[in-house]
Amino acid sequence: MHRSELQIEETLLEYDGPQVVLGRDFYGKSFVCVAVPHNDHNDLFFGSRISEDNVGQLLAGRIDLLYALTAERGRRRKFVTFHYDGSEELVRIQPFEEQPSADWLPEPKFFLRDSDDSAMAADQSRVTIGIDGRWDIRDLEEFPQALAGPYAFLHSLMRTPREHAAMVMNMFRRYPWRGGFSTVNFYRDLYKSIPAPERVIVRKMEYASPGVFELTAARDVIDALHQEIEAFSTSNSYELYQELHREMSSRELLGRTPEEAGVDDEIEEFLHDGCTRLSRSIGFTQLNRLYRLCGNSWFLASKLLLAHYRRLLELSEFYRSGKAEYRGGAPDTDPLDVAS
Repeated sequence: MHRSELQIEETLLEYDGPQVVLGRDFYGKSFVCVAVPHNDHNDLFFGSRISEDNVGQLLAGRIDLLYALTAERGRRRKFVTFHYDGSEELVRIQPFEEQPSADWLPEPKFFLRDSDDSAMAADQSRVTIGIDGRWDIRDLEEFPQALAGPYAFLHSLMRTPREHAAMVMNMFRRYPWRGGFSTVNFYRDLYKSIPAPERVIVRKMEYASPGVFELTAARDVIDALHQEIEAFSTSNSYELYQELHREMSSRELLGRTPEEAGVDDEIEEFLHDGCTRLSRSIGFTQLNRLYRLCGNSWFLASKLLLAHYRRLLELSEFYRSGKAEYRGGAPDTDPLDVAS
């Protein structure tokens, strides 16, 4: 493959020949490409570099084709043209330095994926969360954020695709774990690593007293999350969390890297015991997986387990206050009793 070539990887839309295709250049960068209408040769394509995250968003129907073609800006933006009739795997590209004219671009709101229930990915299920009481605009901002963090964490442990395994493992090991932005950036990157069809997607929202969120998500992940919330509310988990946090603080393990903390076998054994007891109290079943992703380090695993607990605590307040109840996947399913 030459630097001036693009490998066509997938045809996303075909009508009397290919109309929208995905390609990858010599450097491994993805391009979304559309057939140019009303050109003399009938096989001219216009392509734009697209981030891997936006590829997933496009395929999941979360961004329209126009945005996919025009989202990249500044130095990241790159346009190309080429001729393609559907028969080649490699096409020769030419840089396109101008701003594409409007008639080269699709209309707004052209999505490649239907938004109805038949378009749900095989790994998605519909779940319902009842809402009650008076919600203000901050609640509508905070509830999705409170749900997204622990969902992304459990997804990384339960459902990481094989092709993303190395990337996710690197996330668990690369941060210094002194707190603050290490944890914030970790959760942000985890959610971005979820394949777009398996993210939590709002299908419907009705606000009333009571009202409802209808979501699609990876059912096993969101069920496991709410099972932890249920166990969380009926156990002595907060005392175990405080005990582990207090002991780590007294040993000066918080706010330090493993090298700075001088972690030895005795500390690892102590942390293993604390993590095991806390995990059991909240029904967290992925502790061994977490330990492996952390490079067989209970020091790192304990910090991430404490961070996960804090996010469960934040999310649980919506359920304990009566503002939300998890109803699972069927309308006649009894909600989990998380209000006690």
